[in-house]
Amino acid sequence: MMESIPDDLKKKYIERRQTDLNECLSHLKSKNFTSLEKLGHKMKGNGGTFGYLIITKIGDKIEKGSKTKNEPLIQEALKELASWIKSN
Repeated sequence: MMESIPDDLKKKYIERRQTDLNECLSHLKSKNFTSLEKLGHKMKGNGGTFGYLIITKIGDKIEKGSKTKNEPLIQEALKELASWIKSN
């Protein structure tokens, strides 16, 4: 079983996802799919570590959408991320 992550670390994790969201929106606007793919990959990898499987799924969508330049899929993932941040 995974050890409990302290609340202060979870709070910082959520704050960093807000930074990721802002960066992703900027990268999407400039069509920088390479940077979007890297950010999505990072989120996919670290979501589970903090117990947020939804972030893993969102990151996967961003990564896959970036590889195929599927802007609607990326936008959908970013809306999900914004909603998750707002609710946490």
